[in-house]
Amino acid sequence: MLVASQVLADSYPVSGTVSGTLSFSPVPGPQGPPGPQGPPGPQGPPGPSGSGGGSSSNEIACPGPDDTATLQAAMDTTGEIYLPLGTCHVSHLNLTNRAQPSIRGHGAMLSQIIPIQTGVNVIDSVGSTHVTLRDFRICGYCVQDQGIIPRVGIMLGQAAGNYGADVTHIENVRVDGKFQLAALFDLAVASSMISGSEFYNYQPGVITIIHTGNNFFGAVSDFTQIDNSNSHVPSDWTITATECHNFGNAACMWLGGTNAFRWYGGNISSNSYMVDLNAVVINGGATSPSATIFDGTTFYTDFPQNGTPSCAIRGGSAFGVITRGITSGVPVTGC
Repeated sequence: MLVASQVLADSYPVSGTVSGTLSFSPVPGPQGPPGPQGPPGPQGPPGPSGSGGGSSSNEIACPGPDDTATLQAAMDTTGEIYLPLGTCHVSHLNLTNRAQPSIRGHGAMLSQIIPIQTGVNVIDSVGSTHVTLRDFRICGYCVQDQGIIPRVGIMLGQAAGNYGADVTHIENVRVDGKFQLAALFDLAVASSMISGSEFYNYQPGVITIIHTGNNFFGAVSDFTQIDNSNSHVPSDWTITATECHNFGNAACMWLGGTNAFRWYGGNISSNSYMVDLNAVVINGGATSPSATIFDGTTFYTDFPQNGTPSCAIRGGSAFGVITRGITSGVPVTGC
């Protein structure tokens, strides 16, 4: 039998006498294999809400043949319209004089608004601020052979006595067909953007997109009094990856008295001028377009056999338009 002094002596060189009680902690052996899996833990909290098109719980059924009242009731109740997959048949929708109204769908070719009335604005947001239009199509082309020609596809503008209409966002929206005034009309709305969208007008002699500070075009709202004081400049618009096409031998886009109008990428086509810049009377004086930029845009004619314009941007030289990285089948400016 070994005593403590012998164990220490045999293990370590020591001198002197060891007295008292010694204790030793055992060295743990290797870890054993893992045990069986335990039961699942409690469910975690729900994740964040997704973004994008309409929600299945909020979207509206559109049985036809006229879904206007159903969609308008949703707008009047919640300020939002969630379009379903498929088609909704609409005369005109009232988004006027509101804050943050929105119409959203599942995609430009997945959620479609079919116009059913001639001579109206299909979507009218005159006098409204922070408007959101996203992921749907106004398919006037679907009914243009039936003689249905709305006045405007999307109508933006200032309301009389209320100059707060601004910050409109249009994203992944297609507007096509025949329109009496324009596919998109803007009277003096500022600080807005369009991205990934398409605008077409097939009506002979009628422009596709109009941005102006003077309402000599005679635009009207079916729901409120539009501002005819001609006292506000449409300014600070940014358009990216968007298309404008005119198949009626008119200008594709008409700019009157605009300021800080920026178009990046995309393409613009017409057998007339692709863009027509003009000075208009605002606040009693002639106001010229200023700080106009086209960057990386393609200009072309769809049917050159029907004639080609002398340049893509009429008034571009006179009003100092800035162009960079342009692809064009005709001279960019100079007319």
